[in-house]
Order: sequence, then C-alpha cells, then structure tokens
Amino acid sequence: MASPIVKSCFNGDGQYFCYVSVELDKQRVSVVPTGSFDTGMELPSLFLDAGIKVTSLSWFDLDIQCVLVGLSNGEIWIYSPLSNEIVVKMSTANGNAINSTDSDESYIWCCDSQDIIYKFDAKTYVLVQKFKLESLVDLNELIIFDDSHLLVASHSIYLVNHVEKSVELTYPGHIQPVIQMKKLNDQFFVSAATSDRFLNIYDVKTGDTKSILVANSDITSFQNTNDKDIIAITEDGTAELFKDALVASDAGASKKRSRVKKSKQASKIIQVVRKDASKSKLILADAHLNQSKASLVWFVNATVPRFYQLNTDEIPTDFQVEVDSNLNQKNFNESRSLFGNDIAAAKTYREGNATITSGDNYRHVTEAIKEWEQDLQEKEKTGDDDDQEETLQERLEASNFSNLSTKLSKHLKGTQDGDKMTKSAIVAGTVTTILSQALQSNDHSLLETVLNNRDERVIRDTILRLKAPLAIILLERLAERIARQTHRQGALNIWVKWCLIIHGGYLVQIPNLMSSLASLHSTLKRRSELLPRLLAIEARLNNVVISQSKNEIVEEVTVEFDEDEDDVEYNEELDDAGLIDDGEEEEESDEEEEEEEVVEEVDENDLNPSDQDNEDGYSDVEIE
Repeated sequence: MASPIVKSCFNGDGQYFCYVSVELDKQRVSVVPTGSFDTGMELPSLFLDAGIKVTSLSWFDLDIQCVLVGLSNGEIWIYSPLSNEIVVKMSTANGNAINSTDSDESYIWCCDSQDIIYKFDAKTYVLVQKFKLESLVDLNELIIFDDSHLLVASHSIYLVNHVEKSVELTYPGHIQPVIQMKKLNDQFFVSAATSDRFLNIYDVKTGDTKSILVANSDITSFQNTNDKDIIAITEDGTAELFKDALVASDAGASKKRSRVKKSKQASKIIQVVRKDASKSKLILADAHLNQSKASLVWFVNATVPRFYQLNTDEIPTDFQVEVDSNLNQKNFNESRSLFGNDIAAAKTYREGNATITSGDNYRHVTEAIKEWEQDLQEKEKTGDDDDQEETLQERLEASNFSNLSTKLSKHLKGTQDGDKMTKSAIVAGTVTTILSQALQSNDHSLLETVLNNRDERVIRDTILRLKAPLAIILLERLAERIARQTHRQGALNIWVKWCLIIHGGYLVQIPNLMSSLASLHSTLKRRSELLPRLLAIEARLNNVVISQSKNEIVEEVTVEFDEDEDDVEYNEELDDAGLIDDGEEEEESDEEEEEEEVVEEVDENDLNPSDQDNEDGYSDVEIE
C-alpha cells in the first residue's frame, strides 16, 4: 500500500521537520519540531484546497523559518508554520506544475513541468527573469550552485549559466531520472536517481566523477551538512552513513581498475526496530545529519512522525535502535482527533489501517460535515442538546408513506399468485410518478422496481416526463449501482443515456456539476479507459484472422497449381521426331467415341418408336 506521505524535508539545523500528507481529497502541510514529542507541542497545519497538490518542498530562510511550497497550479507559496499563514504567493502565470525550488539570500529559483526556469526576487517576490533552453528537456530538479550558475537535471545533469542563458557543461547522467542533488562545497556536488543505489559525486569544473557511494538498496533520499559525511535513506527503510565521502576507498583496488577506487560502501548501517519480542523493523522516512549527530524519523499510524537522535561516532558498524512503539503516548494523541480517544473503546481509528479502494466522490462527506456544523450551531443558539422525539403525526405520515411504497412495489412486481403485468399495461406517466417518489424519499427498493424495466421506449418516455432537478439524483443512483454491480451496466446505461440526452441542456447550466456527478464521472472514466485496450485487442485478432485466411487461400491455390502443372520438360528434338505425345490424338479419339455412342442411341430410338413417349407424355396409340 502506498504511503500517505508525499514529501518531507528537514530545515538547515534539523530543528524542524516538514512533511505533506494526503487526507481524503486534500493535502496537508505539517511542520513539527523534532523535539515536540518530549513537550507535547505541535504546530498548526496548512490544508490545501481540493485538486491542488504539492509538487516541491524546501525551506526558505527569512527572519523566521518558512517553507517554499511549489504547487501543481504554477504557484509558489511561502508558508510560515509559526504563525500558520501564507506570507506571500508567487505565480508563474503559466499554470504548470512546479517541479523544483531553491533559494538563497537574494533570489528564489524554480523550474516547471514545461522546462521553463523562473527567477524571483527574495525581497520583493517579483518575477525577475524566466527563460527556456531547447537542450533542457524533462527537468525535475534544480539547485543554486553559485551567483551565476544553476545545476538542473533530468536524466543528465547540466551546468547552466543563467546570465548568458547557456549550458556550459553536461555531466554523465543516471539511467533513471535524477530525484535529488546537493552541493557539497564550491567544487563538488552529489546526485541520486530513482530506483538507483548509487550516489555520484561530480567535479563541477571538469565534469569528472570524484567518487561513487554504493548503498545496499535503492536510495530514496539523502542529506549532508558538510563536505565529509552523507546519510542516505534506502527503500527498505534503513539509514546508511558514508563517512568522508570525498575520500575514495582503496580496499580491493588495483592500478588497472580505477573505477573500483572511486566506489565506496557505507561506513555504518542503522536500523530502527520495536522494543518487544517481535523486534519488527520500522521503516525510516527521512534523516538529518549535523556534524556527528543524526536525527531519524519514521511514521506511526501512517501519518504521525516519531524522532530519534544519536551520535554516529559512538555506534558500531551495524547498529539497531530499539524504540518503544508507544513512545510518549501521553503527550501526543496519535489519532489526531479533536475530541480525543475513548479509552473504553475496543479499537480506535488508525489512518494506516484504512484501505481506500475508490475515493472519487467526497461530496457526501462535505455535506455531512456542513449539516453537522449547522446542527451544532442551532443547538448552541437554542441551548437544547437533546434530540426532540418524533411526534405521533410524523409517525403516522411515515407509516402511510411506507404502505404506499409497498403497494406500488407490489403493483409493479405483480402478485404472488403469478399475475404479471404485461408490457402494454405499463404507462410512462405512472412509472414517472413512482420514480419521482422513489427519488424524493430515497426509497431504494421502490427505485429498483422502476429500474428493472427493460423497455427502452418506456424508459425514454419516463425520463421525458421526469423533472430536470430529479435527473441529477437519478444519475447519482445509477452511478452507485453501476459501480457496485458491473453485470447491470448494460441495462442501466440506457437510463444514463436518455438522462443525458433529454436533460443535458439543464445539466450544463448547473454550477459545480462535477461535484454533484463525481461518482458518475469516475465510473464512466474507468469504463472508458478500457476501450483503447479492447480496440487494440480487436485489431490484433482481426490481423490474425486475416493472415490465417490469406495463408489458407494461398495454400489452396498452390495445391491446385501443383496438380495442373505439367512436370514433363519440353524437348524440341523429341517433338520433331514425333516421340512426344501431346494428347491431341487422344482427344480426337474421345470425340469419335462420343459421336459413335450418340449414333447408336439414335438408331435404337428409331428402331423402337412406339416405346417412346412424346413431349406431352402420351404414346402414339393414345393419341390415335
């Protein structure tokens, strides 16, 4: 199952940890002090609007610690976690997703999904410069190297002079796209790629590879605070520390194998396990290195971070950190519920145990929250917290309506004695009335009796008489059934088709239609995605059938041609000598024999004329 943590990063001194998590249809940006679980402190969080995603994340140093949040809509927000507010919003005005951001004291740089590089003033937040180079394609990472140079990367890494707007040097790239780059000092930088267990250290001026750091598994992130040590997190959740990264290892090296000298294994491997009998491994999400002190972070309940700090100089080569899974449980509520947890409850909700199979329609959740908030406000005004009991009149009305629904259901289904309603007895007006009542009262059983009708003419006339506002509710009910019961898709698609044809003009005028019909849109989208595959399969099957039929025809023609082909080779000398029989004499003899047989038949008929019947079927005697 994919992790709900989208991105994460430590600030420069490692005191704060920022991460982005997915909650329903929104993303949440949270900043937590690394020592917060000792004091129970947690900073407020920033919730983004639905449909907006965080595509890049980095820290920005102002008078206070801020975060640069690059978004999928082409905006860059400077977020202050201490005040929980957006300090400023910068826009590229193109609407393209921001792939990477970096900043210094003077400028803020970024690149978007269209490979355009932007430069903003760090004081006024005004766009100063933007440019695009034809040789730079599919950029996904950018860092500032010096006052006049940037390092940008796709599969390869480029040194860009942003003053002259030119590429000065290209470095040997990775096989996979580069996911992270860091500057070690004024001469070297290090890079990592997706699905790759190598960290390459390059010389900026010459382009040569200074050293190659080899991890035991694919690297997901790495961090350094000096030009000596680097700590990397692998996909199996292990931290690997490389001491003196610029100093290549000579173990097992030879003069002829210079590349072996450049490669280097991890000096120390760190794992975090639970302090219980199982000793199960905890998956590390990120790490920070400050001199010899390392900060490790992992998540419990999928979205709650936990931290552990250690001195790397005091640990052995293979080191396991044993931690309590309920670390500081009293100071922090893992469920993040506003109202706490019920201690007497058998089991509390945990985000990590939730499995979402289809999460496209959040409209009902939003409506339920609004109704709940309205109810709370009304109760606060009236001061009445107890629900009013249902009156006798309301009960009678509900009972009468229930009896009416039962009678209508029996009328459509027929009696139990076997009397069935014939097709001619179905009236579109009656079905429309029943359908309207079922939609307004949310009666699913009554709605099923209507949807069981398969006559397309009746379906068309029913929807034609149905009120336009009810068509939206009908489409929602149809989408729910199509998503749950795929075997009924063919029959229910007829209802969907006529709803869109007849009430399409009304539907396009409704604001927020996508929110109302999100379930139908998601269902139809999933069904339509299968069409290209089916068409491709059909084309391949047709090609196979056509090729087989062509092969069969060619084989038949070949066989017939082989049978008619004369295998005897023609010889002119033998033909002149009359030694070759061409078959003409045999044909003449056959013709003579046929003529003799005809003559004999005629003679026999002439000899016995009385035995033959005339054209009318009568003999000569009968005619006389």
